[in-house]
Amino acid sequence: TGLTRMNRTQMEWIRSNGGKPAKTLIDLSEFYYNFYINRQENRPAHLPRGAGMHDPLAVAIAEDPTLATMEAIRGEIELAGHFTRGHLIADRRLIHGRVPNVRVCTDVKADEFMTRFCEAVVKL
Repeated sequence: TGLTRMNRTQMEWIRSNGGKPAKTLIDLSEFYYNFYINRQENRPAHLPRGAGMHDPLAVAIAEDPTLATMEAIRGEIELAGHFTRGHLIADRRLIHGRVPNVRVCTDVKADEFMTRFCEAVVKL
């Protein structure tokens, strides 16, 4: 989900083209956007900047899986780790008897998703 970020241009487009609900959503998103922007000084230059769209992207992929490229892997949620508690630990080793139990996204159509998201918010 790190490739899908709402940037200032998209926020202003929604604010300019949307009705009151869309404008209110963008007004409420200002804090979230600023939180992300203030923590991206070390983000690699080739990655997009802006507010993370993790949950909206997950919902969109659940509704339309063609938005992402997925890979079936074996994974477990780490419950005891000091640094990894709650993380998905991916095991891509081909061990006999260990079948994949989760699909993970390896790529996403970020531009297509953001276009759809912005157009949907404007219609609120």
